[in-house]
Amino acid sequence: SMTIGRSVGYVQARHMGIPAGKRSLFLDHDQDPAAVRIQLHRLTAQACQDGSAVAIGHIYPTTCQVLREEYNDIISSVDIVPVSALINP
Repeated sequence: SMTIGRSVGYVQARHMGIPAGKRSLFLDHDQDPAAVRIQLHRLTAQACQDGSAVAIGHIYPTTCQVLREEYNDIISSVDIVPVSALINP
């Protein structure tokens, strides 16, 4: 999840030949609905620009509500896939 700047899990996994990926952004560090919505828009923009993006979020009521509200717009722009589909061995 790269929760701290000095996380080494991703680099170590790749060094050991273990398939690994890392997050692009957190959805709900700030649980204000407007902030979560901005993060979703950033995620969608990054996925469109880079071909993929990975978000980490929690099952906070605010996060779930914003995801419900934005779902149709999100799927009209990008495909939602399991993170395992984005990890290269």
